[in-house]
Amino acid sequence: MSFAHLQACRPTPFARAEKRCSPQRLFLTKNCDVLLLVVGLFLYSHGTCDAQTTPVAQLLDLIPKVAERHTLQTTTEIKSLVPEVESWVVAQSTFESDATNADLLSLVRRILDVDININRALSQLYRQRAEFVAIEDQEIRTEAARSFLGCTTALIKLSGRIRYYTVDFFSEVGYEIESEPEDYDKLLDLYLEQRHAVGALTSLNYLLGTIADPTLPQLSDHLKGKILQLARVARDVRLLPLLAQILREENVGPELLIFVADTIRHIGVPQDAQDLGDQSVTPPIITAAKISSYLSRLEPIDLSESDRKRRADLIAWLDQRDQTGVEEEDYRFGLAVVRAGDWLLMKNPSPYNRFTNLHPGLYTHAGVVTTEVGEDGRRRFVVVDLPEIGNVIPATPVDKFVERTLDFVILRHENSGVSGTMGRIANSIIGNNSKFDLNFETDAIKSLKGTDLKGKRIEGYCAGLLLLCAQETDRPLENFFPLDEHPAKGNTLSNLAKLDVSMPNHFLSPTGPLFSPDTVVVYRCQTMYSPRRQIEQEIYDHFARQMRQGTLNPSLTWFEAMRLQLAEAAEKTPTLRSALTKATGINQNIDLVAAAKLGAVVQSLDAIAQEASREYSNTRNAFRLAAFDTLEDGTAGDKEFEGIVRRRRRHADLFVRWEAGIVTPRDLRIELVDYYIEEGCHRLDDRFFQTEEATATNARETQPEP
Repeated sequence: MSFAHLQACRPTPFARAEKRCSPQRLFLTKNCDVLLLVVGLFLYSHGTCDAQTTPVAQLLDLIPKVAERHTLQTTTEIKSLVPEVESWVVAQSTFESDATNADLLSLVRRILDVDININRALSQLYRQRAEFVAIEDQEIRTEAARSFLGCTTALIKLSGRIRYYTVDFFSEVGYEIESEPEDYDKLLDLYLEQRHAVGALTSLNYLLGTIADPTLPQLSDHLKGKILQLARVARDVRLLPLLAQILREENVGPELLIFVADTIRHIGVPQDAQDLGDQSVTPPIITAAKISSYLSRLEPIDLSESDRKRRADLIAWLDQRDQTGVEEEDYRFGLAVVRAGDWLLMKNPSPYNRFTNLHPGLYTHAGVVTTEVGEDGRRRFVVVDLPEIGNVIPATPVDKFVERTLDFVILRHENSGVSGTMGRIANSIIGNNSKFDLNFETDAIKSLKGTDLKGKRIEGYCAGLLLLCAQETDRPLENFFPLDEHPAKGNTLSNLAKLDVSMPNHFLSPTGPLFSPDTVVVYRCQTMYSPRRQIEQEIYDHFARQMRQGTLNPSLTWFEAMRLQLAEAAEKTPTLRSALTKATGINQNIDLVAAAKLGAVVQSLDAIAQEASREYSNTRNAFRLAAFDTLEDGTAGDKEFEGIVRRRRRHADLFVRWEAGIVTPRDLRIELVDYYIEEGCHRLDDRFFQTEEATATNARETQPEP
């Protein structure tokens, strides 16, 4: 959640009044289903309706409590309830213009209870992950595991949507009661009770706003301290940009500045960037040296005795971190604590979690945590992974690495000696030459068992790197990868073969280790919903379904055909191969022909998914009533003007309803998201899953004019 988004959540007094008076804020809507839902909520709130009839209660009651109770039918029912729960949450938090502060606080508590119950259910689900290996019948075990993954995916999505919605809701409630310090104090108590990260985000944003603008009513020291205490107990890394911004403000008093600096240390000071690290990694939000510089500007003589001591202790700690890095045996960022040897299982928008018999897998990538002392003498906790692009094994600071992910968990082996071995293996291959295996084979990795890995080429893929570390321990490999995974049924293998890609019968996926009874989930990320990422993921999921059920016709555009011919020529000419890999930045050891065929599909798939999500964002911006107000003069402004007009015309009916206040912002988002998912899926089908005759016609049409 960005600082800009939080600022955008703060409505002006006029905007708040307009929002309250518009039809989209009234209970009586044109939708009879919504009206019935609201009547049900009224009855429930007045004690005339059984609490068990609420969608949330129904959902929680459906979730299996033990592994063997998971079925695909149950997962289907849970997935069908998720949109109903989301609608219920929105209806629960709707309030009229005459709502009292007590009413608003009651609504906040209600939403907090829903959020905590959904996350408690997710935690209970994760605790079932190690039970599936005990199911003897393989077919039943696989179906139960698939159901578990589908159920968990549905709840993760619901949790992310609730968090996304509560940013706006909590912001609006905060602005409604901020003029009454006693009531705002009660609001903070509600957030503190649940250690709620979104409550911490919105209240910290409010504090920053008052500091940045001294003309606004200022908060008491009591409320300032309580907001920072909430930030400390929520311990969410997404608070760091706001805390860093407070340090940069000129109107921060010495006592508050020390408290903010100590809160950053408590949450987790970002690790310094590597001198020769991944250039695509953004710089840290703030560094130990920068925090120390702010504290050093304070005059000790102006501080109380206790503040002088806190300042001195902080500066000493920060200076040590700046000079030598992380000296402890673990590293904290937010609520996550990592140690060397931990496994990081990650989820990003991708179709690759659906290519095995355990679809939908939760994760698409994996890495191993270890420590490294850089050339600057700083010790860092890093993630070692085997990337598709590049020639060497990278090591990326763990707190920056996870910023790329939608969702992740940290797994730790229950035996510290086993973890230590895996951490040492991961450290030993940093900087080694690598080759990403497009056929997902692990034979090359298995051949390295028991050898000195220094300088060895690591040939495999992301989950193969987990195998590389696990096979050097004294534990059986089935303890790490307990479920037997195979390629998904249907047309998956035959379609992949058209791209010169295959999958082994016994496959290791990034999701498989989740079922290991010998590991502990030491951290589970709480996701935040993103409309753009939903669009991309739905398109990737559609592609995976088509790969199982349809027939891939990977026609090549003129450019792609030329690239394939160049790859074929380079495979026969070492000099050309070297020049080509250097110019494109791809792995110099990779199969260029297979990469060209696969790249033609993957790049087009990525382009379709990303274009759909980008067009959603542009259309949403075009719907802003002030969209024309910020246009610049000249060609760029004219082009942007045309784009706004084009997008409003494309969705003319929706735009008219939006201007009239008939649709809510949530309704608008849902309609636009659905539209661009459908459009992206149609484009994908036209590009890859047409009949051979239609595909050939499409390929001819994409050739350049003679």
